[in-house]
Amino acid sequence: MDKKIHDQDAEEEYKLQSSQRESGAHFSEQNNSSETASAILEKTKRQHIFLVLILILASLGAYKVVNRLMQGASSRVKMATKLAKPALPTVPAAVQANNVIANRFTHLELQQRDLKSDFQAFDSELSDVKSTLAELNMRFAQINDQMQTLHMQQEAFLQKQQKAESKIIARKKAAPKPIYFVRAIIPGRVWLTMQDGSTLTLGRGDKLSGYGFITAIDPKQGTVTLSSGAVIGYNPDDR
Repeated sequence: MDKKIHDQDAEEEYKLQSSQRESGAHFSEQNNSSETASAILEKTKRQHIFLVLILILASLGAYKVVNRLMQGASSRVKMATKLAKPALPTVPAAVQANNVIANRFTHLELQQRDLKSDFQAFDSELSDVKSTLAELNMRFAQINDQMQTLHMQQEAFLQKQQKAESKIIARKKAAPKPIYFVRAIIPGRVWLTMQDGSTLTLGRGDKLSGYGFITAIDPKQGTVTLSSGAVIGYNPDDR
């Protein structure tokens, strides 16, 4: 039994060694294949870089060629433009006349608008003037009415005054002046009597009703002179 176990251990150790040798060989093969792949990748990168450089150089050359061609074409266009004279457009006479008429018509329209605007402004001012005149006429009518009222009042007052004066005159006419006679007289003093026998004593400057003021007393003549021009003397019956 121990021999059988020993044989199994020996067989397992042999399998282990065999597997290690196989794994080492496989690892060496993998190392060789990885080195070959890296070399191929490096070579491919170099080829790509070389192609990119070639494309860049080709693009620069093509750009220079195209630029020169464009410059030449632009210079030829400029020369052709300088050499070619622009053709002036010819306008028919009818079109020119139509343009002139259109311009005149436009000018007349503008003048018409200006005149219309001026007329509207004048119409507005005229309306203001009419309104002012109407207001003035109304005020004048009011003043005229007031003047007529005052005139009527004045006439009524004058009529009343005339009536009052007429009454006063009528009263004066109805009452005759009293008749005075000298009763006695001395320098600066006089005694007057009336028809009813009443006596008044007056001096120079005194007022006598109906005759005015006494201006002079003359004892020699026996008379009294008044401002109305009347002269009063002795009663003829007393002489």
